[in-house]
Amino acid sequence: MENYFTKLNQINVSEHVELKGQFSYLSWPFAVQQLRQADPTATWSVVRFDGLPYLKTEAGFFVEVAVSVQGATGTKVVDLTLSASS
Repeated sequence: MENYFTKLNQINVSEHVELKGQFSYLSWPFAVQQLRQADPTATWSVVRFDGLPYLKTEAGFFVEVAVSVQGATGTKVVDLTLSASS
């Protein structure tokens, strides 16, 4: 079985990384394009919280995205409060 992490990790995206505040940023459309070229069956979804595509807490707003590649799913929670200030 091919190791898809190794395959995806070899894609050079450095020319498309932008600095936003103190963070390195790769645009979502570009990342999805690269992912779908490597694995056309890959999927992603925004996790819902009580029907909403975000979670509001005393600490701020958060979005969680789940990405599935070759049957393996990983999630990432993004703090929108920090993202918006960058």
